[in-house]
Amino acid sequence: MRRRRRQRTVVVAVAAGVIALVGALAAGGQIGSLLAHSKEPHLELGAVLKGGDGRRIGTLELELHGAAVVFGRGVELRRWTPAHSELVSGAPFGVRWFLDLDDAAAARAGGSLVVETPSGRTVVLCTRCRARDSGRIKIDPAVAAPLVRNSAHAVYRTGSDRTAAGTVLLQRSRLQRAVVCTPARSGLVCSRFYTGHR
Repeated sequence: MRRRRRQRTVVVAVAAGVIALVGALAAGGQIGSLLAHSKEPHLELGAVLKGGDGRRIGTLELELHGAAVVFGRGVELRRWTPAHSELVSGAPFGVRWFLDLDDAAAARAGGSLVVETPSGRTVVLCTRCRARDSGRIKIDPAVAAPLVRNSAHAVYRTGSDRTAAGTVLLQRSRLQRAVVCTPARSGLVCSRFYTGHR
């Protein structure tokens, strides 16, 4: 009986410790870093955020889930569904993002982070961003396509000031080549494409 009481006391103490730890991380602006990188298939993108003087402020990492690219005259974005072994277009993409601010002043300012496309569309990742922050969003193909074509920019703002910015770049060194084949009258028609982490 006493042993059970001791076990319950230990469990309660551990639970209280976990709650206290989470509270401390949230207060310190580190709770966002607890979001883990995905093990699902995704393309990896990144941006180095630099101030107007060229000084590095921080970095942004993006995971574009279920995405694949086809290289030709340009870079075409497709959704890759391994379960059905097909490439499709038009569906929204899930994104995980990870912000890491090196600059202490920028981190204390609690600015906002957005991604801007050449068409003028803006996606807000966070407001009052923490020094190490992360999250999940969904974006449509019209926003996702400029990301893989290296034509979108990540912008960190403090108030109305543009504190830092960087071009979002597809991490080509992390790509993995794959082939998908579909039946046709003449036989199988195969297409080469590239996806990311698997």
